[in-house]
Amino acid sequence: MPVISFDIDRLLAERISQVTKDMKVENNMKLSNVSLVPKRDNLLKFEFEFTTEYKQDVGNLKINGHLLFREESKKIKEIMDTWTKTKKLDKELMTLITNFILIKCNIKALELSQQVNLPPHIRLPLVELSSPTKGDKGDYIG
Repeated sequence: MPVISFDIDRLLAERISQVTKDMKVENNMKLSNVSLVPKRDNLLKFEFEFTTEYKQDVGNLKINGHLLFREESKKIKEIMDTWTKTKKLDKELMTLITNFILIKCNIKALELSQQVNLPPHIRLPLVELSSPTKGDKGDYIG
């Protein structure tokens, strides 16, 4: 994988008011900048901002950081030319970068939300009780 480094530069977690039943949660991730790493051949720096907003002014999470990405010189030039002109990346690269950031930031956001007593920002698997179906006595036969 061409991602060689992931760093968090700034964290913010705040609970402003009590959690309510009708509270909504919105998540967002954006690339704020793509640049060449000085004095390092074939390295790009992707800067990002990951935010989670608990609506009705309940709370916020914000993670700013960057990742370093290694690629061939020709591809680096293509990426930088496209970013400079359009502030966009090709779909394959954007998918790779976005998924990498989302995995890392969602884990960190879960930890931060727990520390400030906010509910998880993503749905977590839960165990539910169910009544036995007809003929099922609930006995385990291994």
